[in-house]
Amino acid sequence: MKKYSPRETCLPIINLFLIISLVFVLPAFPVFGQSASIEYSVEGRLEVENHVIDGKELIEFTNPLEEVTDEVVLKLEANLQSEPNPYLSEINLDGSYPGGFDPGWTKIESITGGNGNGLEYEMESLPPTNQTYSLENTAVRVQLNQPLQPGEKTSITVKFSTKFPVKSVGDEEFFRDVYSWRFGWNPTLAPAEWWKGYDRRVYSQIVMQEADYEVELNVPEEFVVGGNVVSSSGLKNEKNRKLVKLKLPSARSFPLAMSRDYRDYRENFPEYSVRVLHRPGYEEEARLLASYANEILNYYSEKFGSYGRKQLTFAQSPKNGYFGMAADGLIVLGDSFFAEKDLALSTITNRLSEYLIAHEIAHQWFGIGVGADLHSQNWISEAFAEFLSLNYFHHKYPADEPNLFRFERNGLLRNSIESQLGYTNLRQHTFELPYIANFQNGFDEAVVKPRQNVQYANATQTRIYKKGYMILRTLEGAIGEKEMNEFVRTVYEKYGNSVTNVSELAREAREIAGEKVPKSFFQKWLRTSGYADYGIGNIETAEAPGGKYTSRITLTKSGSLVAPVDLRVTFNSGETVEKTYEFSEETKTVEFVKETRATKATIDPNSEVMDTNRLNNHYPRKVEVSFGENKLPLDAYFIMVGPGTITGRTPNRYAWSIGPGAAQGRLNLNRNLTLSGGASVTGRKITDLDFGGWVEADIDLWSSPKTGYAGNYLVQDRSLNLRFERVTGKTDQSYNLLGVGGSISRSLSADRRLDFQSTFSLSGESRFSLNAKEAERLFPGIYLNFDAKVGFSPGELPDLLKFDLPELKSYGRVPEGGSGLADWKRYRYPGNYKLFSRLSLGFPISSSGRYFLGSLALVTDIRQSFFLSAGNTWDQLEEVGVENFKYEGGTEVSVSGKTLGGLIPFDLAVGYAYHGQDKGRPYFNFSLGF
Repeated sequence: MKKYSPRETCLPIINLFLIISLVFVLPAFPVFGQSASIEYSVEGRLEVENHVIDGKELIEFTNPLEEVTDEVVLKLEANLQSEPNPYLSEINLDGSYPGGFDPGWTKIESITGGNGNGLEYEMESLPPTNQTYSLENTAVRVQLNQPLQPGEKTSITVKFSTKFPVKSVGDEEFFRDVYSWRFGWNPTLAPAEWWKGYDRRVYSQIVMQEADYEVELNVPEEFVVGGNVVSSSGLKNEKNRKLVKLKLPSARSFPLAMSRDYRDYRENFPEYSVRVLHRPGYEEEARLLASYANEILNYYSEKFGSYGRKQLTFAQSPKNGYFGMAADGLIVLGDSFFAEKDLALSTITNRLSEYLIAHEIAHQWFGIGVGADLHSQNWISEAFAEFLSLNYFHHKYPADEPNLFRFERNGLLRNSIESQLGYTNLRQHTFELPYIANFQNGFDEAVVKPRQNVQYANATQTRIYKKGYMILRTLEGAIGEKEMNEFVRTVYEKYGNSVTNVSELAREAREIAGEKVPKSFFQKWLRTSGYADYGIGNIETAEAPGGKYTSRITLTKSGSLVAPVDLRVTFNSGETVEKTYEFSEETKTVEFVKETRATKATIDPNSEVMDTNRLNNHYPRKVEVSFGENKLPLDAYFIMVGPGTITGRTPNRYAWSIGPGAAQGRLNLNRNLTLSGGASVTGRKITDLDFGGWVEADIDLWSSPKTGYAGNYLVQDRSLNLRFERVTGKTDQSYNLLGVGGSISRSLSADRRLDFQSTFSLSGESRFSLNAKEAERLFPGIYLNFDAKVGFSPGELPDLLKFDLPELKSYGRVPEGGSGLADWKRYRYPGNYKLFSRLSLGFPISSSGRYFLGSLALVTDIRQSFFLSAGNTWDQLEEVGVENFKYEGGTEVSVSGKTLGGLIPFDLAVGYAYHGQDKGRPYFNFSLGF
C-alpha cells in the first residue's frame, strides 16, 4: 500500500477488463453492511474530447457502528477497468474494444474533511474472490481529522476524475456516441464493516447499500441526460453547454445514460411516468416500450407491492442484442428491441421483448429493491426477477401452450416459420430445458455459493437464473399460489430498502405458509447440489371385493431433494383423481380402490417441481405424434411424420430419422460422449442393392483455463472422434473404413487450432492428415490468418481415399455447352500426398457496423480480406516439392447480419480468386443460423 498526504495527488491506475460477462447484470464490486445514512452531492463536468467527467462530491454520513472510528473507506469501481484481462488474447479483447483496449479509471485529486482541511489516505486492494487480477487501488482508506463517535454525522469532500472506456460490452462505457455507467462512476462510501480494517470475507461480499443522490452535470447543450431531471438550463458563462440537475433518493447507485443522439419520449400514465431515451427513428418502438412498462409496473405494484418511484427511464443501448441492464430508476435495453424486432416478419419477437422488459422492471423490486449479497446469493436478485416476469407473462399468455413466438398476421412465411418455431414455450424451453441439459451434462451445482467456489462458471446463467426460478416455482407448488404471492410481497415490503439472505427468506416463508414449507427446503434446495427425479414405475390392477378393482401405482424417486408432488390418475370410467404425496424413499406404492381400473397416471402434471427428467412422469410413457408440425415436449417421446421422412427425438438425449433408403440417429450420453450412426441402401434392383453405414463416437474433453473469473470455468478445447463406415466408390467397390481423428484448440488466450485425422481400410490402405490454423493480431480489427494442411499415405490409395485440393477456388472450368458460372466445375487433383497453405489479411471496412437492407435484414459487420493460397498433391513422395505448387490469390468480402426479428443470423461471403492462367472465378457462399 502506498500512503498519500493531502499535498500529494493519488494517481496509480489499475487497468482491468473482465470479459466473462456470464450475464451478470449487477455489479462485480463488494458492498456490505449497515447503512451509514449516506448523502451524495455531486458536481461533474463531462469533457467529450477525452470522455472524462471531472467532479467534486460532498459525502455526508453517520457512523452506524457501536464503536468509535477514525477511518472510512471509499470504493473506486472504475479502476476495475483500467487494465486488460491478461488471460485473454488481443483478438478476444477486440470483441469488446473495437479500437483496441481503452482503460476506464477514477483518479483522486484530493480528499478534505468537513472543515476543509486535507485528509491523509492510502490505497487498498480487493481480494481475488470475484476476479483474480488488477485488484490494486480499488479502494481508498481515509484518515479522518478526529474520531467519529457512534451515531455522529460528518462529511468529506472528494475531487476526482473518471474516464469512460471506449468499448462495446458491459454497462460502463462510451460507445457510438452514448455514455452509460450504471454503478460506481463516482467514488462511493464503503459499508461501515470495511472501516474496521481489511477483512477478506467482508471485502468479498457484494451488497449495494442505499444513499440519497443530488447530481449536477455540466454537459454539451445538445445532450439528453437520463434519470429524474429536476432542471436543465443553459450556462451564461459557457456557450453551447448546460447544467442538468438530477435527484435520486434511496438509491443503490446513481446511473448515467446520456447522448447527443438521444431523443426524449415521455408518457404520463395515471400512476407512473415512463421516459424513453431513443435514437432517431425509433419513436414507434419507444411508444410500445412505454405501453409495456406501464402495464408491467401496474401489475407488479398491485400484486407484489407498490413501486417506490413515480418515474422509470429506459435508454436505448447502441449495442446489439436482446438484453437489459437495470439500475435505480433506469433500465438500459439492447438495441435489438428497437432495431431488429420487425425484421422480415413483424411482431415475431414482441413477446420475447415483453418478457425481457418485465424481467428488467422486476429488478426494481428485487436486486435494486430488495438487496442481497451478490457474491454468493445473486439468485435473490435474478431468480425473483424471473419469478415476477414469468408471473406477469403467464397472467397475459397461456402458461402451458406455445407462447413465445406467436404471430398476429397470417401469411405464407408466417405459417412456415410458426410450424418450426411456434412450439416454443417460455418456461419449458428457456428455463426447464436448459436446467435439464445442464444436469445431464454434469454442470449442476448449488445455487448459493461464493463465486470463487463455483465449479462450473460456464453454466452460471442457468444455475442462477433458470434453476433459481425453478426452485421458487417448486416452493410455490408446495405452499400454494396465494401464499407464494404473499411471501414475495412481504419480502419486498419488508426488505425493499435493505438487504436480505436465505435464512431470512426461510423464516418469512415459514411465518406465512407454516408447515407447508418442506423441511430444510431453503438449505437443501439452494445450498446443496442435490436434485429430484420423480417418475412412475408401473400400474398393477387386481380385482377387489364388491366388484371393484385395486390399482397399485408405483412412484419412483431419485435424488436427495424432496418436495410435495401431485399424482393424477385416470380410470376406465373417465374419472380423474388427484392427490399430493411427499416421500423420500426410492419407491412408494399407492393404492386406489374404484369400480374401474386405473389406465393412466401422471406425476407432477403441472410441472411444478424442479425435475431432472420428465420422460418418466407418465405411465404408460407418453408419445406425441405430429404430421408436419414441429414440437419439443419435455415429457414425451416425439415423432414427426413428414413427406417421405419420419423423425423422432427427446430433449437433449437422442434423435433419429428414417427416410427413403437411409436412417440415422444420435445419442447424447453426457458432455463428454455422443454416439451416432446411420445406414443406407442404394440400387435400382434387389440384386444390385448396396448397403452402407457408419457408427461414430465423439468424445469432448474439457479444461479449466485461467479466465480472470474467480470460479472454475470449463472450456471444451479437445476432442476425439472414432468412426467406422462402409462406403462405395465410383467403381462400385466397397470399402470398410476406420477413422480416428481429433482436435486441440486454444480460444481464450490465443486463436489456434490443430486438427488431425487418420483413416484405415480393412484391406490395408491408410492415410493421415494434419491441419493447423492460427490468427495473429497486427492492429485492432486487423488479423493475419494462417492455415496449413499436410496429408500423406505410406502406400497407394484407392481413388476414394486420395487427397484433393478443394480449397483452391479458381482451378476449374465451365464444361462445353455450359451456361456460365452456375455450371463451373473444379478440377480434381487426386494424390497420395498433399501440402496446402493459405495466408490471409483481414480487416473491417465498415465503421458504423449497421446497415439496413430495407426491412428484411440488418447488416452488423462487413470485413474484407486478401488471400494467397498455394499447394499441390502428388502420387509419389519423391515428387513432393514447392516448385510445382499451384498458386492462387484473391479477395473476399464477408458480411454478417440478422433477419427474422434478429433471431436468425446470416453470413454472406463474396470473393474473387485468380491463378494467372485464365480469367479467374468469382464465388459466393451464404449460410443461415438460429
